[in-house]
Amino acid sequence: MEHGDLHSDNVMIIGGGAKVIDILYCDSLAVLSTGSREALVRRDRASLRLLLQQIIMHSELDAADATEFNNMVADNASTVGIRDAFLQIVEASNLADTERRLDHGYARVIDEGFVEGKDYASALIDETPEAVTVSLLKKIIDERAYEHKHRDYLKALWARLLKEERSMILSSLGVELEKELPKGRWWPLLRMISELRREGWKGLSPRVRLRLEKLIVKDVLAGYVDIHRPAGVKSGGNLGTYARRLWPYFAKPRILAENITTLLHQSWYTQNYVGKHFLPELPDLCEATDTTDEMIRALRTAVANDARIVVNALEELPEEWVARIRQEILAFLLALPSSIGAPFAYAEL
Repeated sequence: MEHGDLHSDNVMIIGGGAKVIDILYCDSLAVLSTGSREALVRRDRASLRLLLQQIIMHSELDAADATEFNNMVADNASTVGIRDAFLQIVEASNLADTERRLDHGYARVIDEGFVEGKDYASALIDETPEAVTVSLLKKIIDERAYEHKHRDYLKALWARLLKEERSMILSSLGVELEKELPKGRWWPLLRMISELRREGWKGLSPRVRLRLEKLIVKDVLAGYVDIHRPAGVKSGGNLGTYARRLWPYFAKPRILAENITTLLHQSWYTQNYVGKHFLPELPDLCEATDTTDEMIRALRTAVANDARIVVNALEELPEEWVARIRQEILAFLLALPSSIGAPFAYAEL
């Protein structure tokens, strides 16, 4: 629509919106000659250019942006050209502001003073602009910055996302995780997926899920724990420990149960690995895979070998399991020649 007399006095701000008044097109503009009409429209375009430049100058944008806008608009620019130049200046400024907020938000995530817990996460999410939520999660993924202490903050950020945004973040997680598996820096990414539980796992592509499941289950067989080693020394099977949370979503959880049974029959170190990382999960895993009998016999073997972590945590298992393990031990003791003494762990039970 052509106006015919556009200037600042004909633009009113009402209730936060702009209203353009006194439009001549409905009256005298319609009866003017073509030349006169075009002259008025050229003047309108010049007025529009001046109005937008004044808006930039009197806004929170840099004064240099007003000059840049003026330089971008040619003398014979169309209305569309003026609009595009204005939006380019405004959007570039918004982008710069968003980037500053993103950098500020990320700095707080990686700050050594980050406090674990729901109270801190709640306070921090109140100071995190919603506009940077997706970008912040993406940056945490790209920089492999996630740690266990960020758990509650991750949940708060996740709660803000729309369904499509969650799908995008999980797709990014899957892509980045594939770059790191099996020997790269995979654990910050897998921690995020593990924290999101079912939604995190199911959000990965089927191909990534199958590959990840195979790697985790296979790595369980590399698990060992030496309780006599100094604290902080890495044990084997670190990737395999993520089966604790993720196994309910596996396509073939029985393979995991069979691998754990194998470890319980192997050595003191592998038995303690199971005792440290998997003992509370075993009843549900065995019920889901119909491997209860095999697991109880394997636990009997671990107790016979005096696997300390297993022995000390045995009461975490269901009473029925403990009773059956004791029966297995009693049957084994009765079958021993009288000249052989009972193992220490058996005597404790």
